[in-house]
Amino acid sequence: MFIQLARYFIKLERDVADRTSQLKSEREKADQLLREMLPQEIVKKLRNGLPVVPEYLESVSVYFSDMCGFAEFVTTVAPPDVVNFLHSVYSAFDKSVAGFSVYKMETIGSSYMVAQKNFGEWINKL
Repeated sequence: MFIQLARYFIKLERDVADRTSQLKSEREKADQLLREMLPQEIVKKLRNGLPVVPEYLESVSVYFSDMCGFAEFVTTVAPPDVVNFLHSVYSAFDKSVAGFSVYKMETIGSSYMVAQKNFGEWINKL
């Protein structure tokens, strides 16, 4: 009887370790998704159970771009090529704005939008 209990205990410990590992993996995926959708400081507050209070800003800078002729372009190119093209364009945009402490608000289809709280910081770095 004691041997059966010991085996059962070992099995439970393995199951708990496996489930804990799965939970950590899923949490990392959720955190990555949140970081892509929300500013980092908001993600931290949400993860710590703190309230997220809207803030009033005196001014902000917003950059919005859209690709001319994109609707016609997608009719002549295979879907995987469209996805690869958008990925390369938006990756280049992301690298370009990385040093400006901006928040990427949207990337939908051929549109790209970022915002920054402090306009002066952006201008001074140009």
